[in-house]
Amino acid sequence: MADVKSDVDKNLFLIIRNSLNDAVNLVASPASFQVGLSNSPSDLTLMGRFSLSSKVYYATSENGYTVNLSNDASIALISIPIRNSAKVLLPSGPREGQIIFIKDREGICSSAPMVISASESLIDGASSIAITSDYGKKCLCWNTDRWSVISD
Repeated sequence: MADVKSDVDKNLFLIIRNSLNDAVNLVASPASFQVGLSNSPSDLTLMGRFSLSSKVYYATSENGYTVNLSNDASIALISIPIRNSAKVLLPSGPREGQIIFIKDREGICSSAPMVISASESLIDGASSIAITSDYGKKCLCWNTDRWSVISD
């Protein structure tokens, strides 16, 4: 069992047990890992629930109504407290196949569109895209050198 952070960083999986009954509560991976190889894909089968990390990002006057998504973003809920257009900047160092869901959390984009852009690439050949419907959303995927919208 890993006792210090340097030991934890060397393990592919961590098993968290209940000290009272020794039951496994959680299996976690402190590092990235891959299932299969590019020329020899494998299946990943999950039995049970699957969760992605989500975070509320606030577009306010303090940040100029501009939100910078972190490199680990999966689900970005954009909160714009007043009817003001917001700008969302996609991560600068995306991973191959990274998927990001972006959603208008407050339901104001029909009157104040949310503009999504990437600092170093295009989105489906355009410099930016927009969410223009209340509670609207976009799902984007990074593929080689650009972002692609895979769902509205």
